[in-house]
Amino acid sequence: MILQNLNQATQECNIGALNFNLGEVRAFLFENKWYPLRATINRASELAHENNNLTTDRALVQLVYLGVWTRIKDVTFHNQLPITLNDNEKLFESNKLAQKILILTK
Repeated sequence: MILQNLNQATQECNIGALNFNLGEVRAFLFENKWYPLRATINRASELAHENNNLTTDRALVQLVYLGVWTRIKDVTFHNQLPITLNDNEKLFESNKLAQKILILTK
């Protein structure tokens, strides 16, 4: 799987074309949106003609292999669309990232 596969899978999710479980789902933050981890990575793997029946933990490993900086948390999805961060959440996530950069550069 390559980043292009992930981008295509997230685009499918953006238009509601990616099926995933609703309710509380493990998600990853990517381009200011929370995406369902397992469903998105399984779709990206399918696009790459790789194993697309990954567990949530294995999907997380695949995401790490791509080298994408992200955050993971459980998010409640009410429909088949990613959850866009609001301005307060963007500020919070920016501050979290700044703290991590500060730690790394000390």
